[in-house]
Order: sequence, then structure tokens, then C-alpha cells
Amino acid sequence: MNGHIIQDLKQFIAAAVSQETSIITEDISRLDTKIDKLDKKLDDKTNVILGAVGDTTSPRFEAVEAEVVELDTRVTKLESATS
Repeated sequence: MNGHIIQDLKQFIAAAVSQETSIITEDISRLDTKIDKLDKKLDDKTNVILGAVGDTTSPRFEAVEAEVVELDTRVTKLESATS
């Protein structure tokens, strides 16, 4: 092989590698975009679910808290009455 053929091969290989690297870079960029969109959707769904859980449990916790306060008041009155 002469020097011109070797130079041509080197240029061909460099161009092929550059093109493949460019394609891979574009693929990675598209995947990053998809991942970002999926992360946002997941965050949105998580917030909806957590909001729904909070909405359904909050009234029950408030009712339990009111019952605890009432029981505490009754126990305090009973303790006062027995002293």
C-alpha cells in the first residue's frame, strides 16, 4: 500500500467514527429529553397521588386528634374527681 491509500483509509475511518459518534450523541440527547419528560410525568403523578392520600387521611387524623383531646379532658376530670 502506498502512502495515499493509507491516508485515504485514515480519513475514511476518521469520518466514519465521527459520523457514528455524532449519531450516538444525538441518540443520547433524545434519550435525555425523554428521561426529563418521564421524570416530570412521574413527579406530577406522585404529587397527585400524595395529594389524594393527604386529602383522604387528613380528616381522619383530625377526627382522631379531636377524640384524643376529648379523652384526655375526660381523664383529667376523672383524676380530679378521684383526688
